[in-house]
Amino acid sequence: MKINGHLGVRTQFRPRNGQNQRSRPSAGSGTNKKTWFSETKSGKNSGLEKCRETRPAPGGGADSRMIRGPGDRISRHGCQQALARRICGPAGVYDPSVLLSVFGDDTYFVPTDLVSSCVDMWQSLWFWLAVFHVVVASEAEPQEVLQVNQSLRNLSSYDVLNYTNVATGQPVKPGTKLRILCVGDSITSGALSGQDGGDGDGYRRQLRNDLSRTMTDGYFAAWPGKTVQFISDNVTPSLEQRPNIILLHAGTNDMDAGAPESNDPADVAERLGKLIDKMIKTCPDAVILVAVIVGTCAGPKEARTPEYQALIPGVVQKRRQAGHHVLAVDFSTFPLEDLRDCVHPSNEGYRKFGDYWYDFVTQIPSSWIKEPVGDDPERSEDNAAERTIKTSSTWLLYIGLLIAGKTAAIMSNFDAYQTPLGSRYASKEMLTLFSARTRASTWRQLWTWLAEAEQELGIQEITDEAIQQMKANIRMSDEAFEIARVEEKRRRHDVMAHVHAFGQDAPAAAGIIHYGATSCFVTDNADLIFIRDALNLILPKLAKVIRNLQTMALKYKDLPTLGFTHFQTAQPITVGKRVSQWILELTMDLEDLEHVRDQLRLRGAVGTTGTQASFMQIFNEDGDKIDELNKKLAEKAGFKGIYPVSTQTYTRKVDLRVANALSAFGATAQRIAIDLRHLAHMKEIEEPFEKDQIGSSAMAYKRNPMRSERITALARELQNKNANAAQTFANQWFERTLDDSAIRRIDIPEEFLLADAICLSLDNVTNGLVVYPAVIRAHLMTDLPYIATENIIMKLVSKGESRQEAHEQIRVLSHQAAAVVKNEGKPNDLVERIRNTEYFAPIHAELDAVLDPALYVGRSAVITERMCAEADEKLAKYSDYLEKAQTAELNL
Repeated sequence: MKINGHLGVRTQFRPRNGQNQRSRPSAGSGTNKKTWFSETKSGKNSGLEKCRETRPAPGGGADSRMIRGPGDRISRHGCQQALARRICGPAGVYDPSVLLSVFGDDTYFVPTDLVSSCVDMWQSLWFWLAVFHVVVASEAEPQEVLQVNQSLRNLSSYDVLNYTNVATGQPVKPGTKLRILCVGDSITSGALSGQDGGDGDGYRRQLRNDLSRTMTDGYFAAWPGKTVQFISDNVTPSLEQRPNIILLHAGTNDMDAGAPESNDPADVAERLGKLIDKMIKTCPDAVILVAVIVGTCAGPKEARTPEYQALIPGVVQKRRQAGHHVLAVDFSTFPLEDLRDCVHPSNEGYRKFGDYWYDFVTQIPSSWIKEPVGDDPERSEDNAAERTIKTSSTWLLYIGLLIAGKTAAIMSNFDAYQTPLGSRYASKEMLTLFSARTRASTWRQLWTWLAEAEQELGIQEITDEAIQQMKANIRMSDEAFEIARVEEKRRRHDVMAHVHAFGQDAPAAAGIIHYGATSCFVTDNADLIFIRDALNLILPKLAKVIRNLQTMALKYKDLPTLGFTHFQTAQPITVGKRVSQWILELTMDLEDLEHVRDQLRLRGAVGTTGTQASFMQIFNEDGDKIDELNKKLAEKAGFKGIYPVSTQTYTRKVDLRVANALSAFGATAQRIAIDLRHLAHMKEIEEPFEKDQIGSSAMAYKRNPMRSERITALARELQNKNANAAQTFANQWFERTLDDSAIRRIDIPEEFLLADAICLSLDNVTNGLVVYPAVIRAHLMTDLPYIATENIIMKLVSKGESRQEAHEQIRVLSHQAAAVVKNEGKPNDLVERIRNTEYFAPIHAELDAVLDPALYVGRSAVITERMCAEADEKLAKYSDYLEKAQTAELNL
């Protein structure tokens, strides 16, 4: 096995022949060679012929197929195997590199001593149900699977090898279909592989055979003689088939002196990065294996290729650090003697090339490989058949696992509940902050800070090597998660499971990780970091909403509109004045959230009950060193200090403060959203409505305020979170009880995901609100005569009329006009009635002036300007963000 450190990926090559290849079981003699057939009572191997039938496998076998791109389709030879041949092997002998147990449309490897014969297998429904559990429960512990099968067949021992490289024992991804897209240039297309008796399929046939030997078709996207840029320009149609694994080998042709783009290796590496970014964007769930390309002995290419090879790992690492599932795989060690023309592999070289790719695929972390998205568009008939097969298989699986007393294993993300906060509403950055990887990596960071501070304060047991290893492994890998998962299942303690996993990654530090600490050192301090960082994500977004409303308020500061009290007509205001009220309330929320953030402190290192007793032992009763330790920890974590008093935890009053501030923001958001929903009903103001948006599946004319309704719903949930926080705080007995743990795991992330989703929706809505001044004026003029009656009375008094008489005259006419509106559905005719009544003759000439809406909005414009100016002061600290921020786009 070769360990290639600079790639961070093992690059073992399993040869087809030679002394390093593990021998496969056969029908010959030897204890390790086991036949899949048992003799019948008549002494004949009656199952052999049945296992040699040639019926096509259901659904064409596994979905471990290549995907066709603009390139040519390879031969279907050997791709449709008989079901019996798939189960028993081509000669009736179990071969673990071939198969196999088949259920629905997925293929899995089953170990040698799982069953005694094909005949027994076919005859035993109990066996089928047991194996269903073996192959589908991809994340099950081996002990659990062993229990089920032992109770049915008296098996001794076995291992589940789903999609396994037999030579290395490396599993691929148990229980998941592989949809592979090969992308590249002439090597990927199989150039020259049709010569000397070759099949013309390049490495793809060998990769297909290595994977399952039952793949239906081999598809690829390759362009001989083309550059990275050409591939990037033409690969999109193939990417739209949504593979879950992409194999990329590109850049060889860019090394030519006559390449259409710059052949400078740095420029080629930059183009390669952009190609990878396109793949990530189009296929976000795919794992991308990027080849450090094969070397060459072809003149000018030979001189530039090493520099390009050296740049590829950095291109990949940049995407890895951004959280994408991209791996560099080393083909630079591919033997030059296996190249036909110093560029393209020979027939034997292509077979080795396929084995290289297969070995790399087996090394992909199992949690990275997701179920392929959607059907394969090239196999529409097979897709329907596969769905039918899968439905019936699922029914049998349910029965089998019910009998076995187990729950059905999850085969896809679509089979498990996922919170809509993640899939529909919240931002990627907030989801990342509260992800399992961020949490576990923050724990590791805290352990590293603790060890650094303890070493700085004289703890000699902590070596420089330990610190270096800890720093190098702060980001939690998928492999470390698996180690922690297994350990937690055994220990029933999540923190100690992660201590163990960290020690595996940093062996020099294994004995000093968590030195003097208790679990709350990482859990509570990490939560405080997450709360602070989450508030730092929320606050600028809230400032952006306020800025949107400022712009709107100033634009419409002079536009009169009806005011409402009790949702009944009241004194007019302006649209800007109404919006300024929303601005005031949101700036209050901004201030409250800033205050909560600024008051946060670190829990620090305080021991199991907050007495710092364990650290008194570590530092030989030197309290000053403990104070210095906590000062260092606070500084490293970016806090101004630690809380002066803690129990085992920091006081849950902090969580309540945070929840109260977020809940208050939720109340403001809901109030604004409800106002907007009412205004949309009146058709005065509408939220953005996209060109192709549908308001109702039945009523095509509808323009529902769905974003405001979403804000209302999310805000309602956010407002309830502080009740949980209050109960959790109130029910912490003495120095702590654990009934805070489960609810805080749920509520702290969710309250921030909710607040984040509300901010995004508010930003999207407030930046695109549509105001209809004509509708607003029409509504205003309908009720303005009633509003103007007080001014009319005052005008009459100034002309010498009795106020009481004027009031009575107006009262009578007003009720008459109201009756016409309510009983006859006609417009308000109060003004006409006044014009037609002799009593009001002294002011007839002044009626139009009295009915000017601007007379009734008071100082609305001034109030609006003042509020916006005050808000400007509060938003000054967010100016950099506000200058660059784009309007939030909603996922749905």
